[in-house]
Amino acid sequence: VLITDASLPSDDLITRVAFVDRNRIPRNKSEFDALQAVAVERISIAAQSIAKWLPRFADAVHEVELGLEELAERFSAAKADVRSQLAELTSDRFLAVTPWPWLEQYPRYLAAISYR
Repeated sequence: VLITDASLPSDDLITRVAFVDRNRIPRNKSEFDALQAVAVERISIAAQSIAKWLPRFADAVHEVELGLEELAERFSAAKADVRSQLAELTSDRFLAVTPWPWLEQYPRYLAAISYR
């Protein structure tokens, strides 16, 4: 799996984690002002969450790739299936479009793929 500049955790992901995913969207000016007052803290927490997640994700992808390399040729159908699952999970801009609660589970999903 190649992570390109277009799919790196960007300001969009940090913003989504800080203000959108698992958060209530402000519905009036006072709610917006309250959110704005803690914006720097929320961005910092979101960036830390992503920074903790990213190595776990990369390690999980690496484990799947290593497992695929070691897989005997007679399991080519299974290998193709796993490659298809990886492609689906890590399509272009997956970090920009996948909800954070799902992204958080990617290391677990990939561990399950690797175990299989």
